[in-house]
Amino acid sequence: MESVGVPLLAFTVLGLLAAGVVGGLALLRGRTRPARALALLCAAWLGAYATVLIVTSLASRERTLAVGETKRFCGFYLDCHMGVAVARVDTMSGIGEPGKEIRAGGTFFVVTLRVSNDAQRVPLRLEEPRITIVDAEGFHYERSLDAEHALARGPLANLERPVDAGHSFTRVVVIDVPHGVREPRLHVTMGGPLDRTAERALIGDDDALLHARTLHALAPGSGVSSASARLR
Repeated sequence: MESVGVPLLAFTVLGLLAAGVVGGLALLRGRTRPARALALLCAAWLGAYATVLIVTSLASRERTLAVGETKRFCGFYLDCHMGVAVARVDTMSGIGEPGKEIRAGGTFFVVTLRVSNDAQRVPLRLEEPRITIVDAEGFHYERSLDAEHALARGPLANLERPVDAGHSFTRVVVIDVPHGVREPRLHVTMGGPLDRTAERALIGDDDALLHARTLHALAPGSGVSSASARLR
């Protein structure tokens, strides 16, 4: 459905802009009837678009991607080429050298993410990614930046760094999850205000208004390899 949503949203935005220009010129020339007709047409189109958006979202079902499966992000320019996949999952009770070890309050989930760009020519990047673990009750658990730095023992790759067309890189994130949590899964979102607004209005997008979430499964000890992924 997303493949239809992208051109439909682009057509809607361009059509409204064109209608605004034509309607404005008509008003300047004193032609109120054509301007009113255009306004009614735009209102009807927006109403129909909103209806399809909401119905499609309400009909969606929450998905859990397996390790190695990629979630795509469209962003403000509706290119949908950036993706994030879980490449590997490990669990630890502590991270760091003896004597300086950071202990988890529950269990550290050490998740290796693969950030990819499947565009043909243009470098792209994740915009303001947010990565949490969500449990069966809907509680979110944030990243432990101290644990990430302790595990890396050096500079960490920037999750927002540009990715060349057709390339990817890997980055480890660490999240402390309390004991006894049921069905922990990774939730990745991205985008500033403009990107999030575009995806909220994109029919069939995982992050569209009222759309069910797409999460990543976290199976400790599981992993996939990628020849194109680069750990830095």
